[in-house]
Amino acid sequence: MKTIKKILLIINIIMIIPLLLLYFNAFPSPADFKIFALIPGGFLILIIINLAFIILWLIFSWKYLFISLITLLVGINYISAIFPVISYLTPKNYDGELRIMSYNVMLFGLYDWHNNVEIKNNIIDIIIEEDADILCLQEVYWHDDGGSFNPLKQIADNYEKMYIHKEAMTKSYEVNNFGLATMSKYPIINENIINFENSFNGVIVSDIVIDNDTVRVFNCHMQSIQLDQMDYTVIGTLSDTVDNYKMKLILKRIMGASRQRALQSDLVASEIKKSPYPVFVCGDLNDFPLSYTYLNLSKGLKDTYSFKGRFPGYTWNNFRIKQRIDVIFYNSKYRCTKHKVIEKSLSDHFPIIADFDKK
Repeated sequence: MKTIKKILLIINIIMIIPLLLLYFNAFPSPADFKIFALIPGGFLILIIINLAFIILWLIFSWKYLFISLITLLVGINYISAIFPVISYLTPKNYDGELRIMSYNVMLFGLYDWHNNVEIKNNIIDIIIEEDADILCLQEVYWHDDGGSFNPLKQIADNYEKMYIHKEAMTKSYEVNNFGLATMSKYPIINENIINFENSFNGVIVSDIVIDNDTVRVFNCHMQSIQLDQMDYTVIGTLSDTVDNYKMKLILKRIMGASRQRALQSDLVASEIKKSPYPVFVCGDLNDFPLSYTYLNLSKGLKDTYSFKGRFPGYTWNNFRIKQRIDVIFYNSKYRCTKHKVIEKSLSDHFPIIADFDKK
């Protein structure tokens, strides 16, 4: 029995080391080592293993359970990115003074030729109903000459005054724009854009005056993986019959996109750090919680899901795969009072809404 305990103790100590390294962000960027793109999955496995050790020590020798228990408690903020422990321990959600909404609208259904008007109108109905003060949209379409498919104007027409910061990441025929838009009930006094090299993704930065305060809003659309339906079918039906060559190609594409996001997040994180104003970071990260991208962009900020969300909090649902890849990070000068996800399949993303009070 002593030998078994000794072996378990050694394994237990080995299993807490990578968790502690992750807590202190002590792992290389996927831009340097692509294999580190797999860290979020490994993190979940490590949490489960350490929980299992707590149960094992309860059976064999309770005094050793504190090894894993303390390790997990030290990283409660990281664990809350997956399971919002803090949210379940805090008072009930309530409406705040400031409401922010982030939504990847997938071009408002533009290319669904039979249903695009209905999809567009349904998306706009959700936006109007939520009545956000600041609205961050990704994968937006607009036409320079207006045209009949003009969702941004349709949204703005529902408000007495709506300020719009929009930037095209790509164009077609010089008049069709595809990009990002930040819409605000409050004045936008400064606009900027962060372009990514060799990418249709990007970030727009808007300085917004709210009463007597100014905040800087980063509306992000990080590098897409660009998998097609067949790729997701292969992933969703993993078995011994899956073509290993196809799977290798998919993994190569996933890791390549992760490398790009790592470089992009380094660029955006440096701009966040320079901000003279309290920061909100919203948008589609195209990456998992606790990925390098997630940790990089959330550094010094809080995640609304962790403080007011409910598990599992999925924001992307496609090809039978669900993930939480859309976020709202916020500055500690604000208090999050509500976080919710609207699970309506009008886009491949669900909109997320968060309310805030100023401390």
